Amino acid sequence: MSERADSADTVHVACCFDRKMELPFLVLASSLKRHLKGDRKVVLHAFHSDPIAHDLAYFAGLNSAAFELRLRPIENRFQGPATWPSHLTAASLLRLRLPSVLKDIDRVVYLDCDLVVLHDIATLYDTDLSDVPLAACLDFWLTGSPPFAPPGWRADEWHKFLREVVRLSDSKAYFNAGVMVMDLGRFRSSSLIHAADEFLERTNYETPFVDQEALNHVVDGVFVRLDRRWNVLAALGHSDPWIIHYAGPYKPWSCEGRRSTFWNRRFWLEAAESAVLPFLVRAYLETCDRRGLSKLQPAAVLLSSGKPRLRKRDMIAHAEKFRSFTEAAQASESIARDLDRRSETTHADAVPVAIDIMSTRGGLPDGEILIFDLKAADGYIVFGPYLWYPTGSYEATFDLSVTHVVPGPATNLMIDIVDDTDGCLAQRDLSIVPSAAERTLQFVVDRDELFLAFRVFATGFAGGELRFGGVKLRPR
Repeated sequence: MSERADSADTVHVACCFDRKMELPFLVLASSLKRHLKGDRKVVLHAFHSDPIAHDLAYFAGLNSAAFELRLRPIENRFQGPATWPSHLTAASLLRLRLPSVLKDIDRVVYLDCDLVVLHDIATLYDTDLSDVPLAACLDFWLTGSPPFAPPGWRADEWHKFLREVVRLSDSKAYFNAGVMVMDLGRFRSSSLIHAADEFLERTNYETPFVDQEALNHVVDGVFVRLDRRWNVLAALGHSDPWIIHYAGPYKPWSCEGRRSTFWNRRFWLEAAESAVLPFLVRAYLETCDRRGLSKLQPAAVLLSSGKPRLRKRDMIAHAEKFRSFTEAAQASESIARDLDRRSETTHADAVPVAIDIMSTRGGLPDGEILIFDLKAADGYIVFGPYLWYPTGSYEATFDLSVTHVVPGPATNLMIDIVDDTDGCLAQRDLSIVPSAAERTLQFVVDRDELFLAFRVFATGFAGGELRFGGVKLRPR
């Protein structure tokens, strides 16, 4: 028998995740349970498309009389194209299968895994849906004022796309699908999911946010507008968030992007209440290592001044609190020892900033080098990676050379280093064939929130070729 949507007994919540999002999901689940206020039972349906990588005890340990986490394997028939941005995963499309896999349930709160819940989810579950299929928050990042657009789009292009491709009657009635209250019974009794599948096939799964566009297409503005506090995008913020959503490429558990905003700190505060904190910390340090940050500063500095903002006593307290999880407690104690070994000096090795983590315009790959046609260049042809770097003094050497140059009437070739506000830390105009000395810039990182882009600017050439192989960064 189907459970009534207005049942006072059970609140149903659903998430879909793959191996990449397993640890963030456990933080989400912990935050959801921690902020429950009443005595109604909450069932979290955890659909996973990959085998579970961590000990099942971390999932079972969340269960209580009022909270049940049900792990449910699910086959992922959706495969995103290679052109998808890295922060979009095929697992997110599994929410389109909820009406069929939760066939005995009439209502569910769907949650993305890159968020934390700070309010009683039962309040959201009880939203009056009237006669519409879902409730969601307007995506104020993409529809607000001033108008924004996804990376690579102008605002007018984006709204034209919403009108002509997504076919919204009102391009401002576009919702974020990361938090939804879904009337599964209405979805099942209508052709909404079939229409969403048709949209995905027609657009070849290549719209900016894929199934979010599909859901907006089939609903076309006919949805209950939730209080925006139920889906606060970390890029925008709110003084009283009920759910913080870390949408986009820069996640708080990665070293990329801003380090210590209130929103990042709030994620790590919730992570500290979960048994899996030390595994997230290890994963964070691994991303630091892949980006070369561990060659610039030891782990103690990367943790105490990075996004986690963790101290030795934090990790010791975590080990004591979760002593029953032996592996997690040992990992926390190991990290505490690392935090106790603060090095006075940094490594002298140069850290490569490879071309594959930078953004470029017009370059053609030749092994580990990008080749640019200077005649076609008109602006910044290399920029990025907008990665934070520890406080200190540095020199950056650009692996750059030009050949077969045909100067124009206003030739300009320049390298510079800027922060996230486009504040210039160092800059140099280059001669037509730059010497080794001219390709090196010295700069200082003197504040916590700084993260950097290394850039190459070229314009005004009648011909020529520029070869770029990245940047080598060395502490001074």
